[in-house]
Amino acid sequence: MLDECAPGHKLKMMTHNMCIMYKGRTYFQFPLGGHGKARGGKRYDVQIGHVRQLANMFEIMKCAKLHIKQL
Repeated sequence: MLDECAPGHKLKMMTHNMCIMYKGRTYFQFPLGGHGKARGGKRYDVQIGHVRQLANMFEIMKCAKLHIKQL
């Protein structure tokens, strides 16, 4: 979703979460899930509330809804 809705975003992996940066804003609280790094860093189980908050913060909600029906 981020690749299409937030082109040019950057990810910074932390111990228990990742920081997502886009258009001068940073979302610090995106969790990696219970075993995020152990899964190889490709997919994470994340609560929909975090995705909704991130989409609102980056002003990409309209595009995000096309990719994630639960939003």
